[in-house]
Amino acid sequence: MVYLGIDTSVNSMPFAVFEDKELKDFGILSVKGKYLEEKLAYASREIEDLIYLYEVDVVVLEDVFLAKNFTSTKNTLQMMGALRLSSYKSGATCFTVMATQWRKGVIKQGKREPMKKQAIEYVNEMYDLDLEYDHRKTKTQDDIAEAIIMIEGLVWQRYTLDKVKIFKDKVGDKHGRI
Repeated sequence: MVYLGIDTSVNSMPFAVFEDKELKDFGILSVKGKYLEEKLAYASREIEDLIYLYEVDVVVLEDVFLAKNFTSTKNTLQMMGALRLSSYKSGATCFTVMATQWRKGVIKQGKREPMKKQAIEYVNEMYDLDLEYDHRKTKTQDDIAEAIIMIEGLVWQRYTLDKVKIFKDKVGDKHGRI
């Protein structure tokens, strides 16, 4: 089973790819476009490409934190909708999870900065990585660490092959798209 975890955002999206319990890839997808519609289309194509490249079965999106900034929340919700549709069109099952759920049992709940540092320390130790924490930047290596933990912390227990409906067997075009 191949999982793709994405920290949903409008401008850059950290991601992690696991095959079963082995970390295969991780990084940050920089979303291009001046207008929201361009960003939605760009991110959709990029996510579809990742799904095809790794033959992803399950896409997990971090759910939207309902922030005080309404425009930001609205745009992120639209991005999440675009990514969910792209996942379905590409034959992958898609779930959204709240950060409070996937962090349980992996990161001690508390203030934002200590949780970010814990995420970096945890994935560096577990996966022999060299990610670095920098409080001055957003959507950086600590968010990559969280995308990795999102798959590990929740998905393996809750979204196993026998518990999810996989869409890959649907009839689609030459690329398997529905």
